[in-house]
Amino acid sequence: MAGAAEFLMRLGIAVLMIAGPVGALASRRLMVALVPVGAALMIASVLIAPRQGMFRALGQALASPLGIVALALLVWIAASILWTPYPGVAAERFAKMIGTLAVVTLAIAILPTHVRTPNLNLLPIGLGAACIGVLILVPLNLIDTRLVEGPEPGVIERIAIMTAVLLWPALGALAVRERWISAGVLAVVATAAILLVRTPPAFGGLAAGAIVCAFGLAGGRRFAQVLAVLFAILFASAPALALLSERFGPQLGIEALPLVRSFTAWAGMIVDDGVRTLAGYGFHAAVRGLQTGFIPFGAPRGAIFQMWFDLGVFGALLTAFLLARVIVAAGAATPPASGFLLSTAVSIIAIGAFSAVGLQLWWLTIVGLAAIASALLLKGQYRTDRPAAERPAADRPTVARPVSERPVVERPTADFVRETSARPAL
Repeated sequence: MAGAAEFLMRLGIAVLMIAGPVGALASRRLMVALVPVGAALMIASVLIAPRQGMFRALGQALASPLGIVALALLVWIAASILWTPYPGVAAERFAKMIGTLAVVTLAIAILPTHVRTPNLNLLPIGLGAACIGVLILVPLNLIDTRLVEGPEPGVIERIAIMTAVLLWPALGALAVRERWISAGVLAVVATAAILLVRTPPAFGGLAAGAIVCAFGLAGGRRFAQVLAVLFAILFASAPALALLSERFGPQLGIEALPLVRSFTAWAGMIVDDGVRTLAGYGFHAAVRGLQTGFIPFGAPRGAIFQMWFDLGVFGALLTAFLLARVIVAAGAATPPASGFLLSTAVSIIAIGAFSAVGLQLWWLTIVGLAAIASALLLKGQYRTDRPAAERPAADRPTVARPVSERPVVERPTADFVRETSARPAL
């Protein structure tokens, strides 16, 4: 039973870490479909051979401040469906989101306490194969577009965005075992694939992750605390930044910058909406508003705008606190894993917060894969210095102790010797 359970666990991880990235080359929906399959195999492994206290860590995580804030955010999202202009579509999207989050959370909870080295190799293998596929398919696409995408445009762009996120846990899986040459080769191949595709969100995620990795490897905990404060302030004060952009952008001569222009358009919406900005329009209102033209074309497209427009001040503050706690937790890991975990978190925030990618359901699947890969990285670290084995007494070196520490042995007196020698033999 134990062998079968271990095989199913490894097969489930292989489906997630190898078949997921490679399958994205074939279809836009295949990666989304493979995540439940991989999680089902992992669940089957623990059903065959249950482990004692398997869900204790999950209960502790949900009862932690991070878990409580995440649950509160989900409750607020569900409540906002009551006043959203699109309740039917919003409820369907919320159900899909909850399903993906439940599958990812359960997959992380049932991972073994100590992940074996072959399981850590799966993500670098899968991501490397996907990047090599991109390096082969993109030149072929330049020759004839029918050779690659066919009826499904956008496949290569999604793989580039996925690579910008999953690259960091893959590099971390190699770094914790000191395979720096393999990590360097994977980084070069992944960077070449992203540069070849030329997708701006992937560029931004790769650049942000690389900068954070450089600083995070030097001092993860302190650097993570600084990043957490910066991102929390950014999310919490975004409407104020939009109003300041409208007011001072022309005076500073930066009104032509894309970010300033989008924030200026948002500032006009804030003035028109008034108090409605504090409560939000309800879940999924930003996505549908952009599709129907209710939101101006020049408005922001990222998750920052979506959180404020959909969930108002309460949802935005919960999101800011949640992101800050995740960044601090990533920085608290053991080096060198902490630097790569920080890069994973920051690349996700950079891509999702400032681009329309954060509004898509397939993006949530990529974030879920990154979360599972990060959990594998955390549980795959072992002590590099093992305790020395206890040697037999005959092999132990004799260490001379100072005279003051030697035990005092009472010597027999002269009277005791004479009395003992005078006794008759029995």
